Amino acid sequence: MMQNLFVDLDALSNFRFTPKPPVPEVTIVNNLPAILIEEVVPTTVSDSTLLAPEEVHLRPKGDIKANSERTDTDKKHARRLLKHKLKLKSKATPKTTNPEEEEKEEKRTLLKKLGKMKNVRIEKADKNRSSEKTGRSSTKFFQQLQQSTLTNPTTKRRHSDQTTVTDSKRLKL
Repeated sequence: MMQNLFVDLDALSNFRFTPKPPVPEVTIVNNLPAILIEEVVPTTVSDSTLLAPEEVHLRPKGDIKANSERTDTDKKHARRLLKHKLKLKSKATPKTTNPEEEEKEEKRTLLKKLGKMKNVRIEKADKNRSSEKTGRSSTKFFQQLQQSTLTNPTTKRRHSDQTTVTDSKRLKL
């Protein structure tokens, strides 16, 4: 131990001695709020409080200028952006206020979507059929049903009409 002390003293007395440069220490800094107060009831901290303002809200591109400082290109660019936003907004809102036209438009869009799908076949209805369906009443329906049964009789054969032979194996237990 004394020898180590003498070695250190000899090194200090030497004129060429240069101390080792300081080594920076690595510290881990967590992204936490500066003060966290404990309460009886545990509280939850949202992620937005842990983030910097630039991380929460996107910073506008370019420098912020007053209206008087803007150039012609800046004004045109702002106008194009405004028009683009209005166009997107108008596409999102319905164009007509008439409910019948809205239904027709919905049907058209659905037919377009169905036409693009695979394994879908779209059949167009006859105009005659649609007019019959709208003017039908229950009496007309049952009259038409009665006529169709009279014109196209379908009879089922009964099993008793046919000669059947019973096997003795079926009767055995």
